[in-house]
Amino acid sequence: MTGRTRILAALVAAAVVGDLAGAGAYLAGHDGAGRPSRLGRTADSAALRARAADAQRVLDAQAAAVRARERGAFTATIAVAAAAFRDRQEREFTNLTRLPLADWRYRVTRVEASGPSTVTVAATLTYRLRGFDAAAVTRARHVTLTRQGARWAVSGSTGDPDIWTDGTLRAVRGRAVLVLGSDVPRTRLRDLAGRADAAITHVGAVRHAWSRRAVLLVPASESRAAGLAGAHATTEVTSLAALATVATGPGGRTPPPGTGDRVIVAPDGFAKLSALGRDVVLTHELTHVATRPVTTGRTPLWLVEGYADYVGYRGRGVPVRVAAQELAADVRRTGLPDALPPDGSFDGTARALPQAYEQAWLACRMIAARYGENRLARLYDAAGRDGLDAALRRVLDTDTPAFTAAWRSYLRRELD
Repeated sequence: MTGRTRILAALVAAAVVGDLAGAGAYLAGHDGAGRPSRLGRTADSAALRARAADAQRVLDAQAAAVRARERGAFTATIAVAAAAFRDRQEREFTNLTRLPLADWRYRVTRVEASGPSTVTVAATLTYRLRGFDAAAVTRARHVTLTRQGARWAVSGSTGDPDIWTDGTLRAVRGRAVLVLGSDVPRTRLRDLAGRADAAITHVGAVRHAWSRRAVLLVPASESRAAGLAGAHATTEVTSLAALATVATGPGGRTPPPGTGDRVIVAPDGFAKLSALGRDVVLTHELTHVATRPVTTGRTPLWLVEGYADYVGYRGRGVPVRVAAQELAADVRRTGLPDALPPDGSFDGTARALPQAYEQAWLACRMIAARYGENRLARLYDAAGRDGLDAALRRVLDTDTPAFTAAWRSYLRRELD
């Protein structure tokens, strides 16, 4: 099964060499939010501001070349001596030309290290995919520049991994989706685009107020999928078929709806699914995308995941005892669960992860059967705004103990 939507925070680590420590933190003349820092009027500070300005000019030129798709101008910003790095950058530039880029810019945020002929800066990359990102998505970069005569050129770069940084990128457009694959056959990407388009229609029958557009990322391996999802998601991604994520916007804020939402497809896990399973998984993840604007820390995970599974299974004709076979076996062996699954039950390493999803799905299925889909949607929205207890009282005219008792009775009827 799939995992919870994760917000990927772009973290920038501060690293200052010892001989520059006296110049103060955020030495590039900008603070973390891009505002001018109040540095002391020292020679070191002036030199660091100058190096930050040099780096900004080079990165501005590189970004302009990406936006204009000018390979020669892009290559001119790469250090001549950095042959292996130049080759990687050339491949990345080719990949970037295959994206529908509406914007691509860098902003230097600080100097991390500086010497007579090299400087390393932290920078923020902001970009938008035309037709899919309503606002800028941000990524962290650490860029090393080397002096070449009278000018500076990029000799190294690290940062948040992206689908275009490794391998050969292929892009396939559907009616409402963009599928980006790295070292993945185009036929597989076309199949995913068709399934995702159908899944968006499926979600749209239940959730009306959302962009109904999505970007799917299809890396070549589980390890690349884990890298795209972020270090904290490594264990979870390798046990899943797909994962919905939200990128950060400027200043680390969650961007507006319709910006930065991505569905990462884990190739090995997804390949093991039947055709029906693939459709259910994609619908589940796209439900996370659709509900992201109203999902908050107050929304219990059983409602987040149960609702996504409810929409995923809706109208598919999958019998309860098939979709909830692990839970049914547990009920026969040890009896009914005493309470709705807590948030920790949905951790990717949890022992009874399938049972937690099945319990959550049946809770949402019960609400839809007893109160209707519209009130299930209203409960979801209200829980994110007011918390579960208040939402149960306002939307279903019940409380947590009564709801839990009704859910346990429903499990007994459906699984016996």
